[in-house]
Amino acid sequence: MERRRGLPGRARRRRRRGAACRHAGAGTRRIAGDRQHSLRPVPHAVGGGRSAGAADGPRHWRWPGALGPRRAARVHRGRRAAEFRRRLEGPARAGICRRSGGAGSGPDAVAGRGLAGGAMHDDHRGRAHRARRAGRDFIVTRNSALPASTAQDSTSSASHSPASIAPVAIVGGGAAGTLLALHLARLHGIRVTLYDGAGAFGRGAAYSATSPWHRLNVPAHKMGGWHADAADGFLQWLADRDGGTAQSHGHRYVERDVYGQWLSAHLFDAVRAGHVQLVSARVQALRAKPGAAARWELLLDNGQRHSARSVALCQGNALPRPLPGLASHPRSIGNPWPARSLSRIGKHDEVLIAGSGASGVDAALELLHTGHCGRIHLVSRRALLPQPETLPANPAAPRPFLFDPCRDPPVLRDLYRAVRGAIGADLADSRPWQPTMDAVLRQADALWDGLTLADRARFLRHVRPYWMVFRHRADPAALARLQAAQDSGQLRRTAARILSAATENERLHVTLQRAGQPVSAITADWVINATGPDERIALRNDPLIAGLLRDGHARINDLGLGLHVTADGEVPAADARQTPALFALGLPTRGVFWEVTSVPALRARAAPLAARLAQRLRRETR
Repeated sequence: MERRRGLPGRARRRRRRGAACRHAGAGTRRIAGDRQHSLRPVPHAVGGGRSAGAADGPRHWRWPGALGPRRAARVHRGRRAAEFRRRLEGPARAGICRRSGGAGSGPDAVAGRGLAGGAMHDDHRGRAHRARRAGRDFIVTRNSALPASTAQDSTSSASHSPASIAPVAIVGGGAAGTLLALHLARLHGIRVTLYDGAGAFGRGAAYSATSPWHRLNVPAHKMGGWHADAADGFLQWLADRDGGTAQSHGHRYVERDVYGQWLSAHLFDAVRAGHVQLVSARVQALRAKPGAAARWELLLDNGQRHSARSVALCQGNALPRPLPGLASHPRSIGNPWPARSLSRIGKHDEVLIAGSGASGVDAALELLHTGHCGRIHLVSRRALLPQPETLPANPAAPRPFLFDPCRDPPVLRDLYRAVRGAIGADLADSRPWQPTMDAVLRQADALWDGLTLADRARFLRHVRPYWMVFRHRADPAALARLQAAQDSGQLRRTAARILSAATENERLHVTLQRAGQPVSAITADWVINATGPDERIALRNDPLIAGLLRDGHARINDLGLGLHVTADGEVPAADARQTPALFALGLPTRGVFWEVTSVPALRARAAPLAARLAQRLRRETR
């Protein structure tokens, strides 16, 4: 073979590697210069990768030149990389992650060897790539970053063996599921399997936003820690991360992504300790397996079947109710999350945002901060924006809300007058009213529990819109940005109800009904549905919840907002039959409880629910 001269150094090295790989084998020497030694057939064991010197099975014969140099080099590099991964991720990461499927792959395998090393997470929605961050391997996906080998590879179709029964399975990996998992694992030592279809473990939809202008709607000091004994846990983490003291970060409106990092960091610590297993798959159905060892069988969307003694439903992120005539229109965005769904909108397009609450504000901020120049319409029935979160000058002396629900059974009319009078007194004294509202929030569950069913329904019809804007307040800087856009004429707020929509000259002609006025219309290029989560539609469109209702394992509560649960969060069967333990936390409990989505409310309810689950598991294993 004639030697080619003048090749670049990289090409020459690649050519040499290919020749070395091609002629590596028993009894074959390299081609050197323009001399070529006689070629002899090279024996290879079936399965490849090893010399056939040892009698390790049947052999076949292959001429060394059967593979071209480039392909041979790729095969050689692939084998070396696989061997490197085995050496690195085997002993070094034992007890951190495991690959699902096969023998001993059930959730109980966590106890002996944890989650086996080498499994890498892909959230099904984007090609993952590796990155180095803080000295650890991460799998960076389109909307989240997970430490490598923390999420179970759920691509295998093998089912779990009947003996592999997890103590607790939590459906939903957002804030509710993460807080419950941490309480069970860190405070009670119970192993937990956490399922999330999107793979957004520790974040959910609320804390997956990556834009810096999407911030918490309360100062950092109101978020607290993940359990009651670490009230300043988040502040201390901010101080360690950004410098300063915990108190210096208390009045910051932190990015939601930062809070998601903190929450997921605690979750991954529990994963590394072997207490929590993450499964990136959606639970499609639950089947009760009664008997002496009662358990639930979880049917996943990838065909796997897992088992658990107890299941906790912690789903969030309910979708908005579809707008009339816009459910399947190509220029209608049915959900503003994730924010990248708005990237299709042109800079000069006219946009109608249905909803002026927290979701509507987030959608408008995303457009404004990304350089949108077109007109924006915020349309809702009352056109109310969230009220600003104002920090009191003297937070140690807020005005108390004097209403004892135990002594005075609450009536909606009297309660409404009491709250309105207390806030009016603050305004008359030129004092912030927000501390008074916070005092009401601390009694919200007790007040809600004391209301009659008729008063609760009346609250939902007449009071809820006003409650939401005073309860779910916003960062003053965000509201100032909206006010500037409104003053310039770019942003317009309209109090109206959307009746219908039609396409007109490639634009959307949206018909509106204003109170006491004739029907009018707005023509826009895009419509964004930011009306917020609709609990009713979520319950009926979720196949997991629909299956539980159909099989009689659960029932809708009297208000139709969520599942019927007991005071400790247990979901009783509709026909009072014996079923394995089923609990709920967060959005599925709306109606029985009122405050179900804020982190303080989730933390307060996760602690007794974890204690209840631990007690039941101990009783069943005696």
